[in-house]
Formats: sequence, structure tokens, C-alpha cells
Amino acid sequence: MERLATVAVAMPCGMIFCLTGILVNIIQAACLLIIWPVSKNTYRRIVGAVTDILFLHLTFLVDWWAGLEVRIHADLETLEVIGKEKALVMPNHTCDADVLMMWLLAERFNCLRGALMVMKKSSKYLPIYGWANWFNGAVFLDRNWAKDEGKLKSSFQELKDFPISFWLTIFVEGTRMTPDKLLAAQEFAISKGFPVPRNVLIPRTKDAMLDKFRANGTFDGKESRDLRIPPKKS
Repeated sequence: MERLATVAVAMPCGMIFCLTGILVNIIQAACLLIIWPVSKNTYRRIVGAVTDILFLHLTFLVDWWAGLEVRIHADLETLEVIGKEKALVMPNHTCDADVLMMWLLAERFNCLRGALMVMKKSSKYLPIYGWANWFNGAVFLDRNWAKDEGKLKSSFQELKDFPISFWLTIFVEGTRMTPDKLLAAQEFAISKGFPVPRNVLIPRTKDAMLDKFRANGTFDGKESRDLRIPPKKS
């Protein structure tokens, strides 16, 4: 019965998402052809609002159907600016649902339409999801620093005059959590005299380059977020 209930919810929700996604992609493409040549900022505002509609389908499922509860631990100064600034967000990577959790958090702070991501280049060829993110201003990388350094510079330069607050989220390469990787990160930290991590991994050193890009004025702040999934209550 549980499986039937899941199918009964998933099928209509999936159909609605696909139909909405196709319509959103068509509107985004029309805006690119008609509005972008006239005003980039107007294009970004309209496409952000349209993309917001698509992402809300997913945050609704996570919130209503999955019953995910988001808890934020931060000082008051940080809480006051979350969602109101142009930020580079670097959460840890624990599972494939991390993107949904970041979108749910963005929706809570009223900046879902500005939820941009740094993604693999292959993702932009995915209908609906990949196309929607491409139209909305996501940054796509080859995961080859020789090629990606220039892309990041030009993309960050484009974001300087972004008309609304946004989060550019990057799941730093090497931060997908597994027990083996956590153990390796702890051993590496001990060997280098670093603090030993318990819930996150140690990102690769390209983070220093992101700090350099941040200094060019694209971002108001840099936020590091620790995503944790609590154990099920018995």
C-alpha cells in the first residue's frame, strides 16, 4: 500500500513538473530572443520569476510530501543578511538531495529565483532542469581548471550587475560525503596538522581562487553551510 501511495503521488506530480518545465523553457527561450538584446536586467528578472515557478514544484514536494524540516544555526547578524545579498554559497555534499535542500532554504529566505548554481557542463543539455538553469544564469564547468578559470572569471563578471539578490551555490569538488572519504579527510587533516573534520570533508585548494574572484566585487559575502541529515527517530 505504501508503494502504491508513493506512485499515486509521484506520477501526477511528475507529469505536472514536466508540462510546467516545457512551458517554462519555452518562455525562457522567448525571453532570450526578445528581451535579452534589449535589457539584460529585465530578462533576468522575468526569467528568474518564471524559473521560480518550476523550482517551487520541487520545494513543495520536499516540504509537503517528504516533510523535510530545515533548521538553521547561525548568529543574528548572519540571519539578517541571508537572502538579501549576493553570496557565494559553499555547502558540503552529503547526498543527491542536497540541491533540493538548498532550494528549500532559498525559498524560506525568499531568494529562490536567484538560486544559481555551478554545475557540470553536461547538465545543461538536460531538458527542463538543465535548460532552466542555463537560462537562469547557472555557471557550467568542464571540471578542467585550464578551461574553467576563464569561464569563472567571465561568469562572475556577468553577475556583477545582477539585478536581484542571489546565491551562487557550488558543491566544491571532493565534498560528496562517504565514510571512506571522511576517513581519508581525517587522516589528511592529522598529517597536515589541520583541525580534524567530523561532518564535512576538506575541499580542494581551488577555493583560494574563488576567494580571489570574490574580491572583484561580484559577491557581498561568502557563506559556508553545513548540511546535515539527522538520524531517523526509532
